Amino acid sequence: MNPRLKKRLQWVVGLCAVALLALIVTPMLVHPNQYRTPIASLVKGLTGRTLTIRGEVSLSLFPSVELILREVSLADDPAFGEEPLARVATLVVGVQFVPLLSGRLAVDRAEMRGLHLKLLRDEKGRSNLDAWMMPVEGEKPPTEASSAPAEALLSRLLALSVAGVELSGATVTWRDAVHAQDGRLDQLDLKTGPIHPGRPVAVTAGFRFLEAKSGLTGRADTRFQLRSASGGRFWADGLEVNASAALASQKIKDFKARFTSEVALDWRAQRAEWSRMELAANLWTEVEWLREWQLGYQGKMEMDLAKGRWVAPGSLFKVLLKADSLPPAGVQARVVSDLIVESGPLAVTLDRVEIEGPAGLRIKGEMRSRERLSRIEGTLQAERFDFRALLIALGRTIPSTTDIKVCSGAEAEVDFTLTSRELTLSRLSLGMDASHLTGSLAVGLRQPEVRFDWEVDDLDLDRFRPLVLGQEWSWPGGWPAPERVIDGRVRFGQMSLAGGHWSDGALVIDVAGGVARLDPVIASAHGGRMAGRVVWDNREAEPVLQVSHVVEGVRAASWFQELGGWGGVDGALDGVVHLEARGRDREAWLRTLRGQGQFLVRDGVVSGVDVVGRIRQAHAQFTRARVPAQGVEETRFVTLGSMLMVQEGVVSHGELELRGPNVRISGSGQVDLPKRRIDYALQADVASGLQGAVADSERYTGLTLPIQWRGAWEAAKKFEYGAVDFSRLSVPAAEEKANPNH
Repeated sequence: MNPRLKKRLQWVVGLCAVALLALIVTPMLVHPNQYRTPIASLVKGLTGRTLTIRGEVSLSLFPSVELILREVSLADDPAFGEEPLARVATLVVGVQFVPLLSGRLAVDRAEMRGLHLKLLRDEKGRSNLDAWMMPVEGEKPPTEASSAPAEALLSRLLALSVAGVELSGATVTWRDAVHAQDGRLDQLDLKTGPIHPGRPVAVTAGFRFLEAKSGLTGRADTRFQLRSASGGRFWADGLEVNASAALASQKIKDFKARFTSEVALDWRAQRAEWSRMELAANLWTEVEWLREWQLGYQGKMEMDLAKGRWVAPGSLFKVLLKADSLPPAGVQARVVSDLIVESGPLAVTLDRVEIEGPAGLRIKGEMRSRERLSRIEGTLQAERFDFRALLIALGRTIPSTTDIKVCSGAEAEVDFTLTSRELTLSRLSLGMDASHLTGSLAVGLRQPEVRFDWEVDDLDLDRFRPLVLGQEWSWPGGWPAPERVIDGRVRFGQMSLAGGHWSDGALVIDVAGGVARLDPVIASAHGGRMAGRVVWDNREAEPVLQVSHVVEGVRAASWFQELGGWGGVDGALDGVVHLEARGRDREAWLRTLRGQGQFLVRDGVVSGVDVVGRIRQAHAQFTRARVPAQGVEETRFVTLGSMLMVQEGVVSHGELELRGPNVRISGSGQVDLPKRRIDYALQADVASGLQGAVADSERYTGLTLPIQWRGAWEAAKKFEYGAVDFSRLSVPAAEEKANPNH
């Protein structure tokens, strides 16, 4: 055999023999239980808490030298009970072999399995970690730990030379009595690379989480490189966090986020700086108005750990929203703001907010959160923008309107409060074209509830037709739903609609239990005052519409012209009407309309008919006297009134009566609203028409001039006269001719 090869084989055999001898002798020389005290002292020096090893301490020599501890627990703050702060099923400590033979414990690596850590906060806000590095009563921790406990722990860990630290299958639970929260982290795994003083340490970690109160569940994974320097300064280079979550109570199906940054921590100064921060987050929900939400963030942050205050100046957010009602590509917005976060209690403030939205929308303001982000308040102001262009960008279809420039100019300013239950606009100022609205608005987010109180200066709704009101209008099919609640008030200075003009008006809107009420509706119009109420009852299969209306001193001609396109009667109108109809559209309402009412017109005139002139012309022809010249086609009166009944859309006047200085007219008639037809039969009293024209007009008592008014509504603008039957009277012609008035 080659002498050199033979010598090498001898060395190999010798080393194997030594290794075998070590495996045999070491268990005889080393007793693992003797390290209970050194291990407890090491932990005591790092944490200030007592470590208890209840299980067996064993030593493994293959494939590496490992000290194995079982059933290990770390004492908690006595103020939070006797249950341990942490329990570990198995703790494996890799140790260096040579120091072990001399009785010294030099850690090479550490592995922890089955950790259970509990975090508590009582009703006074005290945590079981507030004094976790402080000694229990009667014991003194090392001076370094007592002067700067957290810094000392981290510094001493990084000062060790170990192959790495590994945590697997850990569970962390917490209970916060202040905010009534219970949570849990499980499947917590953490692993570090080799730890050597002055060198970066690679750290990776991952865990699942659950918050019982909100139902938040998810998973997070992170990695970074940790390095330290003297003076309590640390860096986390290449920090990366990936998270996913779901929130059943808010119908959030999935949430995914990726966060990266560089972190510099000055523990003694209690300050931290986060640079090159980037966040990309996606959220998917089951809510129709927000199917998907994408958020991008870029910025930097400075943290004052002592005050619990974080400041991120010039933060840039990019937002993309997708919803059923939006275009398929979604709607984007860009937000720039100074972000301020305060941890005690948790609050977030956005100062100098600037928002750029679609169609040139620009919004400025500020926002702040309160009560652990459960309450958001702020002020936002939208510069003047093209509202029509914004609607198009949001996927809305705008119908043609009477005024093609309607909604082209809008501006808004609001003070708002947002909670999980409600969005409140405590101060709402909205300008649309030449109109301006002020007031308040509250919208329920958990319950379909709306409350508002508005004032409008001048609103011309005719410019919005048919955007707001067309010729044919129907009540929305399923509205009001039984669960919907609306409570609102609107006051206006001037309003125009369908040719009508109202001023100094107010209406109260109440919707509850499937019934919508406008009660009262009050306004000044046509020189008088109008008041009424409208009730829409949607609780039955065939909804019921009820209308009550009262007018006082209204100019009859302009009001009738507005209602039906004919203003042949003028005067001061007083009236009241109570109507009821069934169905959902105009045709059904007219077909089922029923009710009753009455009206009285004072000191007025009927245009298109001269009843007194017709009577006197007929009398002149009968007496062969000179026929008086045709006068103005109108009949003046002192009062014109009637009771009315409405049945199946037909308005009937049973006793219509007109009285004037020289005229009395009575009769009856009806208006068929579904067929748009008029049919009136009237009689004018001849004696009253001849009063002052003949010496003995009483002789003509009982004679009448028949008058008919009938036909289609659009054509029935002329009256038809019958003949006066003077033959019933025996009046000498000479006597009539002797009358000086002829």
